[in-house]
Amino acid sequence: MSDEIHHNALQPGYQIHWYRIKNLLGQGGFGITYLAEDTNLQTDVAIKEYFPIGASARGDDRSVRPVSKNHENIYHLGLTRFLDEARTLARFKHPNIVRVFSVFESNGAAYMVMEYEHGQSLSMMLAGHKTLSESAVLQLLDPILDGLEQVHEQGFIHRDLKPANIFVRADGSPVLLDFGAARNAYAQETADMTSFVSIGYTPFEQYVGKSQNQGPWTDIYGLGATCYRALSGIHAVDAMSRSAALLQTLQDPYVPLGDVAKNNCSSRVLAAIDHALAFKREDRPQNITEWQAELGLGRRPQSVPPQAKAMPPPSTGRGETSQSKAKERSDTSILGTTRVFPKVQLAPSTVHPTRSETVAGIFSSAKSRVAETQHLLC
Repeated sequence: MSDEIHHNALQPGYQIHWYRIKNLLGQGGFGITYLAEDTNLQTDVAIKEYFPIGASARGDDRSVRPVSKNHENIYHLGLTRFLDEARTLARFKHPNIVRVFSVFESNGAAYMVMEYEHGQSLSMMLAGHKTLSESAVLQLLDPILDGLEQVHEQGFIHRDLKPANIFVRADGSPVLLDFGAARNAYAQETADMTSFVSIGYTPFEQYVGKSQNQGPWTDIYGLGATCYRALSGIHAVDAMSRSAALLQTLQDPYVPLGDVAKNNCSSRVLAAIDHALAFKREDRPQNITEWQAELGLGRRPQSVPPQAKAMPPPSTGRGETSQSKAKERSDTSILGTTRVFPKVQLAPSTVHPTRSETVAGIFSSAKSRVAETQHLLC
């Protein structure tokens, strides 16, 4: 990423505890991520600083504080969720979930210390209407599903799955990033949900903000939308547009993946992705194991995905755990709070068997284009 320093960011050379800032990696709506040196271990790490845009300000002493008295409550709520997220992520030991080493409070903010990865985000790989083959998508998806299943088994959900939050290492293996607990805390305190969702990847139940309606099926929708984009070169119709159309015409404007990527995918995978993108939550796969079966995925060796290939734009299409009783949980539906997901009646779906596909290339050319970049973890 660029060496340009954002005016809110800490300067290179600034030291906090035994971490020395080397460079800015990126800034999102709720944090700034830096490349830093652990001077004790003499190794590079990624550090994410809690810094919610619009609710915080940087002082002359480099401290962070709420931008106004009216923002104090939401600022501190987000800070607590940020700390909870780091502590929760540190409990997961999975090669495809971002590794958290430490978290601490300082300067009025909080800092999450993570492993520094070399590679690029999936969104970078797909930039410019590029696509991946079915086999490449499945090779990225398989380990992500394995890690996400571990997360769901502990009662947590990600709630922001999209290409930008899947980082692909230089060796081709994926890492799931940014569980966004601070973002979720802000979303629950505002009526404007569109500021806190990823349009095209967020299912309808997240817009209405009722956490009890969210669960593994919510994450499955985000991954389904990610697969749709990777296989077709375009985005699926966003949930709010689908909602408006259904209210007005009773017709869902969703374009089946087979209509835009028919020559690139097997019928089995097409059906599984369309199923994941069902508008109603009860019409989707209800857990990772169920969706893995539809996709034909299981425990198998991972191989390196090929480089994304260029595709011209299409002429059409559109683009710390709660211990209350399980049935009466006070649930915030964000990372750091355990949930028991309700059972939802599953609508029948049709999954067609088909051929398997093999890897057609390797990741080396993509690797050569990107020199030690780090995905924006905020």
